[in-house]
Amino acid sequence: TNQATLTITGTGILHNEARGLNGGGGIFIFDSSATLTNSTVAYNSASEADGGGIWSGMTLALANVTLSGNSARARGGGLFISVGSTATLTHTSVAFNEAVMGTGGGLYQKEQTVVTQRNSVVSDNTGENCAGLGSVTSPGYNLDSDDTCQLAGTGDLVLTDPLLGPLQDNGGATDTHALLSGSPAANAIPPDHCPLPTDQRGVTRPQGPACDMGAYEVVWPRLYLPVILKDH
Repeated sequence: TNQATLTITGTGILHNEARGLNGGGGIFIFDSSATLTNSTVAYNSASEADGGGIWSGMTLALANVTLSGNSARARGGGLFISVGSTATLTHTSVAFNEAVMGTGGGLYQKEQTVVTQRNSVVSDNTGENCAGLGSVTSPGYNLDSDDTCQLAGTGDLVLTDPLLGPLQDNGGATDTHALLSGSPAANAIPPDHCPLPTDQRGVTRPQGPACDMGAYEVVWPRLYLPVILKDH
């Protein structure tokens, strides 16, 4: 899209390929703004360039979004942020993406860019989770499995495995990565720091005593106690 405003909600953008030097296998945004909510961008590729999942050239907002399994031949397997652009990731999961011959398997920032990460998970990307020349702002409660995303906010976790399940149908309109049992991303965010009332699937936050990092909120099993009747 060019010189426009793009809004995507509850959508899976899957298995697309960008050939040539522009990049942006799933979405290409130039001189425009885009907002993605409750959506998954997965298994897309930029076979000769940057931005396997998303190539963004102006303003990008991701809320309850999963970027997974995307690949770029150069930089930004999941997400590429072009010069002078901004991106905001809120309760977003960026996992298992790849920069084949470059860096920033999860996301790559060109110079004069600012990425704000909040309550998000960036993990298990090949070619470093984050790379580039831009700056990162963290309001807190993010997880970075390899400590490349410049996170220094309250509650941020680095060099930590979030214990993600495979990308699959976990309910809702789009596929997600569940948090497996024992995940440090679960119950990691105080309720007053959860700006999105539901997760990517529409599940209410929080389910436990606190909210979970990333796009998926764990639904804890209910415990039913037996009723014992005393015979008089």
